[in-house]
Amino acid sequence: MKILIRIIQAITALVLLFLSIGVFSGDVTYTNSITVNASPQKAYQIFTDSNNTEKWLTGFKSFENIKGEPLTEGSEWWVTIEQDGEVMKMKEVVTKVEPNKHFAFTLDNEMMTVDIAIDFVAQGNKTEINVNNRVSGKNILWRSMFVFMTSAMQSHSQKDYDKLAVIINEHE
Repeated sequence: MKILIRIIQAITALVLLFLSIGVFSGDVTYTNSITVNASPQKAYQIFTDSNNTEKWLTGFKSFENIKGEPLTEGSEWWVTIEQDGEVMKMKEVVTKVEPNKHFAFTLDNEMMTVDIAIDFVAQGNKTEINVNNRVSGKNILWRSMFVFMTSAMQSHSQKDYDKLAVIINEHE
């Protein structure tokens, strides 16, 4: 009986430890970066062309306009992504647009809010595309999980941006 009590105590302690991470941790951040053989104008044009999105964004299904014009600050969209048979719908709000230089938006659903800021930086005859991501879990469980998932999220995103680099480089 003592062993059973000790096992229950250990499991309870581990669960409480895991959840305490969510209480004390804030947002998680990570960066992705690619360099392409194109001008910032060309890289931005290919990135913002929604006809290309399904070619590089894993699981992308659709954009659906809620309000506003494409590529304008304050415009809102439903973004639908399918991964492992599960459909996830996120609301995208465009927060900043500087054509050929900067594009930022917020994605939001019941689990998280993700702020994404993308910079297009000329590097001679190439462009460096830097993507800064800030992920905020909506509850203690998600905040705890995201602490441990940061590396996987960064790696997954990098694979998508590497596919974007191939598409941009093929257009030059």
